[in-house]
Amino acid sequence: MIHHLDEFKEAELEQDGKRFLWRLDNHGCADKVFQAAGVAMPATIQVAAP
Repeated sequence: MIHHLDEFKEAELEQDGKRFLWRLDNHGCADKVFQAAGVAMPATIQVAAP
């Protein structure tokens, strides 16, 4: 499980002066680990803090 969480990746994008975080496809059981912990997976695209 730790291996799958280590592969959890996000990319930071910037467009028109706005920053976004883009969650890349998760592999393995990362989604199940989040579910077992009682938390949701981060949104695929989210606005990054300035």
